[in-house]
Amino acid sequence: MESFFVDAVPIQMDMASDESIVVCKGLTRYIGCRDGSNILVTEAFWGRDSAECPSDNGDPVMCTGSTSVLALVKSDCDTKKGCSLEATSTKLGSNGCSDVNKYLVVNYTCVPESKGVLLCDSALTKLTCPLTWIIEVKNVFWGRSASSTYCDGPSDGCATNENALLFSENYVKAICNNQNECLIKADSAVLGDTCPVVSKYLLVNYVCKPPTSSTT
Repeated sequence: MESFFVDAVPIQMDMASDESIVVCKGLTRYIGCRDGSNILVTEAFWGRDSAECPSDNGDPVMCTGSTSVLALVKSDCDTKKGCSLEATSTKLGSNGCSDVNKYLVVNYTCVPESKGVLLCDSALTKLTCPLTWIIEVKNVFWGRSASSTYCDGPSDGCATNENALLFSENYVKAICNNQNECLIKADSAVLGDTCPVVSKYLLVNYVCKPPTSSTT
């Protein structure tokens, strides 16, 4: 039950930031995301199949896109706040058509950074987002796994059932979602207590999103 917190990844895209950029052969252009989010490249094309980036000869020859370009661009850009896109055969390969006036097309979105907090029993903290961005809670765990070493070391665990987990998750979402900041406390009085003799902890995984983005 703890792995979602330790290995948390962004799972909600900021769809308002979907972008497409064209880089003509020989040029370099920069793409970037706002603070609090990182690049995720969704598509990339290096070749010629339209009238983009015209040259004097009318570009009569088309060039099939390279199958490896997506992996190359993702390697340079994914999870970064910004990166440079270099539209050269040296960087992306010739595709077997080195004389064609190719161009690079990259589609990407900006994914909010995933954040996580761990609160030992009775601890209090504030979740905050930058500027006017809003909170979206993704996962909540309230209890203790038998193998956990969090908060006072291992114990016999707390067999929190699905209904109890849903109750605690709904409570945290109700006070935090769509807010710029919120106070949360690892408190049995509000989160429920199916095993009162066990020292529990609260794990919350959340993202910050621009206020114009839809929430779930």
